[in-house]
Amino acid sequence: MQITFTEKITFIEKTFGKGIAARSGNDIAVSCPVCKDTKKKKLSISLENWSFHCWVCSEKGRTIVPLLRKCFTRELTEHFRQKFLNQKAQYDAVAVEEEKVFEYPEGFIPLVCELNSKNPNTRAVISYLRSRGISDSDLYKYRIGITPKGRDSRRVYFVSLDAAGEENYFVSRSIDDNAKQRYVNSTVDKMKIVFNEPEIDWDEPVYLVEGIFDKIRLGKNSACLLGSTLAEYSLLFRRLVENECDVILALDSDAIEKSNKIADSLMHYGCKVSIFPLFDAKDVGSMSKDQIERSAANLRAWDGKTSLLTKIGMLRSGSMF
Repeated sequence: MQITFTEKITFIEKTFGKGIAARSGNDIAVSCPVCKDTKKKKLSISLENWSFHCWVCSEKGRTIVPLLRKCFTRELTEHFRQKFLNQKAQYDAVAVEEEKVFEYPEGFIPLVCELNSKNPNTRAVISYLRSRGISDSDLYKYRIGITPKGRDSRRVYFVSLDAAGEENYFVSRSIDDNAKQRYVNSTVDKMKIVFNEPEIDWDEPVYLVEGIFDKIRLGKNSACLLGSTLAEYSLLFRRLVENECDVILALDSDAIEKSNKIADSLMHYGCKVSIFPLFDAKDVGSMSKDQIERSAANLRAWDGKTSLLTKIGMLRSGSMF
């Protein structure tokens, strides 16, 4: 028999106390029995797969079984297993997931080693990057590279570092807009990385942008979403919440609804959120330095009233359907 979200919420609230449902409807925040702080509801539990994470003490797991064992009775733990975990879920709860590890693309060469190359594809990549405002210092900073002898010789790669300074991810783009695969990224789970984390100052306002070209063009303290969404279980979301960051959303003009959802979610967990106006620009990557400074001087604060008025406006325009 299919277990409903209502049954799951009932169990969670009987066990952990009254909760607050996330905007997405897929998670619920309750008081953490490890922290034992009943005023803060910082323990997030997934209603889809029972994974959990506390933003205060960093207690986390793939299911709440170990949390129930640690903080409650054996009888309650067994009741949970029998009622909510089917055989596959029980197996998944203890199975060790094979982690994807970072690997450079085959034939990768730092572009700084090829600046004098006669290879026409390499010259085309350099010309493309110059047209996007990429400087020589950016080539070093983002470990930009190419695969000049492979089938992706007209593709440019940007390599990320984790907090310890180790390579952990790459994003790549074909310089040809009509390429079959314009973007090809690392096979590492992007939910588990923060792109180029060492250069982010979590004590300062953090700009959230979609892609690497937006980040480079912005020239401010920023983090890449590597897309247009921000999952609450991602490492980036965790970093923003645990550092109580002031967040400035600078997403593309066609991602307004997604930007609003991210703003609500971050605000729900205590972050101060502002919106970076693009005015007539399509994205940050296409803006001039003057346009960027103008937008940075005209940030729009996001709060409960703004969220409600925005939703009303979208309902009236029909954009929410």
